[in-house]
Amino acid sequence: MVSFREVLTTSNVNGQSFGLLQTVTLDGRVDAEPLVALQQAIDGQGVHDVVYVATENNSVYALDAGDGSTLWQRNFGTPVPYQYKNFDDNVYPVMGILGTPVIDRTAGAMYVVADVYNGSVDAFQLHAISLSSGKDLGKAATIRFSAKLLDGTTWTFDPKYHLQRAGLLEANGGIYVSFGSNGDINPDISRGTIVRYDAATLKRLSGGITDRLGENASNYYLSSIWQSGYAPAADQAGDIYFSTGNSDPSRPTYSGSGNRPDSMIRVSGDLKKLRGSFTTYNYFQLDQVDADMGSGGMLVLPDQPGSIPHLAVAGGKDGRAFLLNRDHLGGYTQGGPDKVVQIVDMGSCWCGPAYFVGSDGGARVLTGGNQGITSWRLQTSPSAQLVFESSTGPGPVCAKTS
Repeated sequence: MVSFREVLTTSNVNGQSFGLLQTVTLDGRVDAEPLVALQQAIDGQGVHDVVYVATENNSVYALDAGDGSTLWQRNFGTPVPYQYKNFDDNVYPVMGILGTPVIDRTAGAMYVVADVYNGSVDAFQLHAISLSSGKDLGKAATIRFSAKLLDGTTWTFDPKYHLQRAGLLEANGGIYVSFGSNGDINPDISRGTIVRYDAATLKRLSGGITDRLGENASNYYLSSIWQSGYAPAADQAGDIYFSTGNSDPSRPTYSGSGNRPDSMIRVSGDLKKLRGSFTTYNYFQLDQVDADMGSGGMLVLPDQPGSIPHLAVAGGKDGRAFLLNRDHLGGYTQGGPDKVVQIVDMGSCWCGPAYFVGSDGGARVLTGGNQGITSWRLQTSPSAQLVFESSTGPGPVCAKTS
């Protein structure tokens, strides 16, 4: 078997040297991505390569990456029954830890959000726990937030009508926690929300919402941040990037100052300033058929040579992947065409793109929509564009084992 320390290549990823190591039974469904920490000290048990796994039963496990043994387990309390979340089957049968935690090796900490139910109401709680023991490194923060709307009224975040689906982001000395709706079940209450907490103290620092339409202007809000679990991204300057989901399917709701559905957003690290955005020209048509952009994550690429050094890639359910100039994301052009660097077909995506530099030194972007896992060569001169290289195709991919 390939160990966690080996570099995966086309020669060693095969049926003889790469495959299943262990199957470990946990206490609930796993929706968050597992995280790996190599050479991690565990209290009283020495040093291990560790896989950290969070469950919808509000548990975090530290598992030995080699033999699958449980090094420690921590539970944060009773998860929320899906009936309480208005029978949202996205979290069936319970919701606990849905968003992927984030690890800080320097601090020896994992940050994780648990949705805890006391029998009548729920609360989202942000914990900083020790990678070595699972114990809290300080007092957990209960997430509370309110925001002013365009009509002067105050909207207050209600955990019952929200899911914490996107992964957590650590940047600028803070932990960014994003929220979306529980499906489209309560669109008159739910809004896309992002809040920032101090990584050292878990004190709430700032926050914002994606839809500031006033209570008298509409009864349908959303523009959720969910990204199929993909976390918001940060650039070298500390600005934050994410995509948003659908809003009202009965009428157009895009507003330069109030609402940005089906959009890619750039905000300042303190969440107080909008740095830029891109909203596809046909967002309302997407809203009408639930084909929102929010199903895909937004990838910030490392700085590139050429005339457009700051690039990003994002796309969603309708199958388009957008290559974006982060310095000029594209805004909103009614009737089109969209003012972006390039549009390619990746297939409907409940996923997020990836970036790597190959052994030949060439930069590549991988997309994972229903067209298959597709490799695009990133060309930066004479112009920036994604050039199709190869794809697995839309069918299932099976490795030969003999």
